[in-house]
Amino acid sequence: MDVLHDEIRTASQVDLHLPVPRAPALRRLAERLGEISGDTKDLAALAHEVGLSERSLFRNFQKETGLSPGQWRRQMQLLRSLELLAEGWSVTETALEVGYESAGAFTRSFRQIVGVTPSVYAQQQ
Repeated sequence: MDVLHDEIRTASQVDLHLPVPRAPALRRLAERLGEISGDTKDLAALAHEVGLSERSLFRNFQKETGLSPGQWRRQMQLLRSLELLAEGWSVTETALEVGYESAGAFTRSFRQIVGVTPSVYAQQQ
């Protein structure tokens, strides 16, 4: 238990900030990314939905948020998963809710970012 506690304490800090774009088209894109977290719809189609070219979407989204659309989506998924785990959702339920196809893929991604597995994080809450 002491080793686990030390690992959690020394784990890298997680950036809990999710910048929201100011431009209306980019804000609509961010909203769509939040709505379809599990959807595999490509960004070219989403760019078209909000009235931008794919190139403009990437360039402007990165400029306004400091993140690519993919990075922004992963950050959004992480923040939502932290909420769900803190509310007592299981790892599998959380993984599926935020758009992962399996609990294993979610666990690997979560551990890479947070430094501990989702179950360890949930136990600490």
